[in-house]
Amino acid sequence: MSVNQGKISYSAAVLMSINIMVGAGILYAVGPMTGSAGNVSFLGWPLIALLLCPIVWSLIQAAKLFPGEGGFYHYCTSGINPIAGCVAHWGYLLGYLGTAASVSTVLRDGMATNLGLKLIQEHPIVFNLILASFYTLINTISVSKISKVQSIATLLKLTPILMVIAVMFFYFKSDMSIDMGGIGGLGATVSTVIFAYWGVEACCNIGGLLKDGPQKVGSVILVGFIVTVT
Repeated sequence: MSVNQGKISYSAAVLMSINIMVGAGILYAVGPMTGSAGNVSFLGWPLIALLLCPIVWSLIQAAKLFPGEGGFYHYCTSGINPIAGCVAHWGYLLGYLGTAASVSTVLRDGMATNLGLKLIQEHPIVFNLILASFYTLINTISVSKISKVQSIATLLKLTPILMVIAVMFFYFKSDMSIDMGGIGGLGATVSTVIFAYWGVEACCNIGGLLKDGPQKVGSVILVGFIVTVT
């Protein structure tokens, strides 16, 4: 049996990382950001990316200093002590559950509004149970198979974004101007953008499943973050 069986490639890990960030950004962030800052809301992405650079750099260094499985628990246990590792792990878990709950709520409301599925809006508990059951079943599948699905999903998500960027070149005019009236609301986009970027650390938890080994976690984090910001 190959030692790499059931593991994921470097490129698949990068695409999984991008998928998590792009998914949250498209599904949740765009609407609130536009409502807060109008036409200049897009500036929130590069500005918050700069603020997050020290955190991303710290994650990369932690992955290099403490290679191995366990993510934040392993980093904090190795670098500080087991109590710090326990606190970090539970904090991350609770934060992740909160993120999943928020995205699920947005998904439910979006389906009810855009698809006219009033039933799920009237019975949110039923929808949440079905969605949680689906997530549970997905987690019983091997990570190598999930990575393939995630890779395809990432490429599908990026395709319309790249198409819009390409089309912009045909409509760009030198006399085009941006209404700066929403610049005052740019600060209100901070929490939303951070929420969208919070997925950059996903590879920390699957470092032991990389074909190239845990030492590649830092590189996956960096590449995934740069591609998403770009």
